[in-house]
Amino acid sequence: MARILVVDDEAMVRTMLAEVAVGMGHEALVAATLEEGLRLAATGAPDVVYLDVLLPDGNGLAHVTTFGRLPCAPEIIVVTGFGDADGAETALRHGVWEYLQKPLRVQDITLSLSRVLAYRSGRARRGIGGGANGTVSGTAQAGQAD
Repeated sequence: MARILVVDDEAMVRTMLAEVAVGMGHEALVAATLEEGLRLAATGAPDVVYLDVLLPDGNGLAHVTTFGRLPCAPEIIVVTGFGDADGAETALRHGVWEYLQKPLRVQDITLSLSRVLAYRSGRARRGIGGGANGTVSGTAQAGQAD
């Protein structure tokens, strides 16, 4: 069982992501602001963080490295309703696992979460720390980055 943190100001998105994670047998933590998300990440040791870009108290992309440098070193999946190629490229360069655009579909969330947890599990078995693999996704898988 993994611990999934959802940081998004939209209640429906938080609920959807959390319900998919719980339905897959994982624990879900939710936050509506960056401040709350960072607090939960520091105390809750999430394996994966779903991070919205536009939040009431700041830009999620500006805090990707803050989340990534936590002792639990969570994998980060950016979720946005205002996606663009530059934002996706910036996110992936900063170690984001995947860049999902809203509206989200259950199958995209399930696939994303399954892949990131398989990657994290494999990395843990090999004793490898840090680093991430990134993909860009909208409705379907659009590409891979190193």
